[in-house]
Formats: sequence, structure tokens, C-alpha cells
Amino acid sequence: MANMNKHEIYFPEITIPKQIRDFFPADNTSKNDVCPSFYSTEHNVTIFVDHDNPAKRAISGSCRFTLIETDDDGNPIDLWVSWIVAELVAVETWGEVITYLENNHNLWRR
Repeated sequence: MANMNKHEIYFPEITIPKQIRDFFPADNTSKNDVCPSFYSTEHNVTIFVDHDNPAKRAISGSCRFTLIETDDDGNPIDLWVSWIVAELVAVETWGEVITYLENNHNLWRR
């Protein structure tokens, strides 16, 4: 168990696509989270990855992938007035994540 990533310890039933581990290398998962999260230190973006089966997701009706803007330490950036996390996008497929990153942040490098 010593060689396991945090997401493997807390959420062993959730499959993480390899591309996520390549683009978001820092495992930001906490035992208090509802799903695993990964952080890009280069781009200050965190992705939350929920279960691929919608019936097993922690929040009913949520998308599998949610990207949020984070600070230099990987902490969510809250909107000052409402204290709501600055969600960038919530989508169902990895392809939609790539499209979003290409179109909005020029972050994806093939």
C-alpha cells in the first residue's frame, strides 16, 4: 500500500484515464473529497474525476469530469462575492475535456 497513489487508496473503484495522469500529474485527492482530483502545477487547473458509471457518482446528475481554476498551491479559487468555486467546465467524456482545453486555455499539447 505504500506505493499507491492517494486516489487508489481512497477511491479504488474509480478508473483514471492515463491521459489525466499525464496532463494532471499531481494527485490532489483527499479522503474528504467525493471523488479523486488531479492538479496541473503548470496551468493551475484541477480536474475532478467521478465514477464512469453515473449511478455510482457521489452527486446525482453530476458529470464525470469537472475542471476548476486553482491557485499556485492547488487550492480552489473562490468567487469573492458568493464563495462558490470557480468551475471552468463540467463534461462527461475525456474528449470533451480535451476540446475545452484546446478551445479555451490552449493547454492541451498533443
